[in-house]
Amino acid sequence: MDIWKMKKLDAHIHILPEAVLQANSDAEDDFSFAKMAEHKKWMDAYHVEKAIIMPFNDPYVMSMEFTVEKVHENLIRMCEGNPERYVAFADVDVWNKTAEENCEELRKVLKHPCMKGIKLHPNNTEMNIDDAYNDGIFELARKLNVPIAIHSYPAGYRSRNQEDFSAPKRILAMQRRHPETTLIISHCGGFQWEDCLNLNAYYDISAILPDWVEDFGITETEKIMRQFGLEKLFFATDWPFSRSLKPEEIYPRYMEILGKMNFTEVELAGLLCQNLEEVLGTV
Repeated sequence: MDIWKMKKLDAHIHILPEAVLQANSDAEDDFSFAKMAEHKKWMDAYHVEKAIIMPFNDPYVMSMEFTVEKVHENLIRMCEGNPERYVAFADVDVWNKTAEENCEELRKVLKHPCMKGIKLHPNNTEMNIDDAYNDGIFELARKLNVPIAIHSYPAGYRSRNQEDFSAPKRILAMQRRHPETTLIISHCGGFQWEDCLNLNAYYDISAILPDWVEDFGITETEKIMRQFGLEKLFFATDWPFSRSLKPEEIYPRYMEILGKMNFTEVELAGLLCQNLEEVLGTV
């Protein structure tokens, strides 16, 4: 069993539109790595067949016109130009739109075949995930039968602040109001992962996997993953972003970590691609 060569779907990555990259060509942060051509090299090297491009809930990052409509145009353009490699989740803009206006835009954009769900990033919007503003979005996701991916890595490395915008206890409060909406918890609640165990949800291991290993080691991290239920976990990296790794270190480190764990081939196949396929259908 060679994990490096096994089929993979990356459930959480970031790529910026070319116009945004060009406008910020002098940037020297991780955003400057968020290029499709660069990501494709990592896909080819590590047998990642497809990846989900996630937005930021911040139109100033994903467009030069600074509107959620243009963000969606950019996401669709990137996916349509590479339909065999990329799909995307839809964005929201809480700063400039009412909840009803966001839902209207979501109804339109989610008709496109490359759009597979909705992304909510409470820490970027500075709005609690259980705010009433989000009720309509959760209900819309239920009606359209699409998942909501929720950023849950409370701000501050190793944060235990349960009042954080994205704290798992807030997600639980929201799920109690919308029990039929499918949820994907991105980053597994960070270091509040134990509070996620009360949720009925799926989880992507983006960003958090190397951070857990840094703190707990390989063996304990595997135990944590098994507590979630391996059938509920999705392989994901958050490329090119990480709190502990450089962009070029992310895929190699993920393979190194997962390769050292005592997963069966069946368990790995589920984690790396099949679990996500069962939730999204044909990706």
